Amino acid sequence: MQKEKLIVKNFFTLKDVEIELSKFNIFIGEQASGKSLLIKLVYFFKKISTSPIINYKTELSELNQRYIHLFDEIFNLNNFNLNSEITYYIDNHNITMSIANNKIIITYSHSLTSMYEAQRIILNKRYDESTNNANDTDIVKYSIMDIAVLNAVENSKLGKVNLTRFLPAGRMSLLILLNNLFNMIDNKNINLPILLTMFGQQYQSAIATFNGKIRTDTTDKLPEFEEYASKILKSKYVHDLMGGYLEQNGFNTRISDSSSGQQEFLPIYMILRHYLLSGYTDGELYIEEPEAHLYPTAQKDIVELLTYVTNITNSAGLYITTHSPYILTVLNNLIMAHDVKDKQPNTNPNILINFDDVRAYFIGNGTATSLMDQEYRIIDAEKLDEVSNTINAQYSEMVDLL
Repeated sequence: MQKEKLIVKNFFTLKDVEIELSKFNIFIGEQASGKSLLIKLVYFFKKISTSPIINYKTELSELNQRYIHLFDEIFNLNNFNLNSEITYYIDNHNITMSIANNKIIITYSHSLTSMYEAQRIILNKRYDESTNNANDTDIVKYSIMDIAVLNAVENSKLGKVNLTRFLPAGRMSLLILLNNLFNMIDNKNINLPILLTMFGQQYQSAIATFNGKIRTDTTDKLPEFEEYASKILKSKYVHDLMGGYLEQNGFNTRISDSSSGQQEFLPIYMILRHYLLSGYTDGELYIEEPEAHLYPTAQKDIVELLTYVTNITNSAGLYITTHSPYILTVLNNLIMAHDVKDKQPNTNPNILINFDDVRAYFIGNGTATSLMDQEYRIIDAEKLDEVSNTINAQYSEMVDLL
């Protein structure tokens, strides 16, 4: 696995942040601490890192303008006077985004520029050869180039061409919108956050294909997924032309009449199910506040569900922002279960987490503090217990007055 790191200087609330990235990544902290900024930055840099290879026919200068536009759309930089520098490192390469005087500049390390150039030359040469081959149909030519791009990205050691899903906060609002709204949205005319728009379009696609044919190589993954999902929904989702309903104890409940927790989780369920059944491996999942509107037992179930999907699809990365200490507690249990798996033969191997694959950070006061306890091989939640200690101290003071 590649060594990845992100360094952020003076980007809104993130003043001096340095984090390492791995397979399981958790950012916890108070509201407005910068967790969402951080996960979006990771998403952005990982998205653009392989783009010059995938888009080998497009000049790098033009791609840079696209990246700057995407960055502006994600973070809405209008009217902000920033003096920021953000650098993403992957192995010996790096990409830096500098923001100053209302200008954004992207720079690449020499090693990365050289690698891009080498892979783009190979792909363009392969494209010319394929184009000049009169014996191949257009479909064959496209297939040849698709395979060539996949190989080029893999050879670059930057990752793989994969399926990425970003599940933003505020998911419940999707269920208020009309079924086809997101397919008609033009961001130039309607000012919705781009990540929410993308999520809405993916959600719509997941609904539209819900009853479609399932790939034979993914069929066996579905029962366990549905088992976790039904625990969270406290019911079974049944799809129909009116948007579906929840079936529970002989009663059918339309989604619009369901509980806030069910409405919050249903878009997650749809996207994850579609992701699971796509057949892709080495994908990436980004999810903000998976615990929203869920009781602690359901928070346990959703962490296990996310872990299951990450492991069963061999995902390259799971990125979570959260306010909930329960999320960390469940992750610690899954880490411990991995460490004692030889002594517990009945443990489900699909929800085990290797401690070495985890990075957890407390985001606060403009910095990121690692919560990884290397000695005990757990996520240290002591910082989060400070709130409980304060509440208990206040209670004790009042008890003393009795």
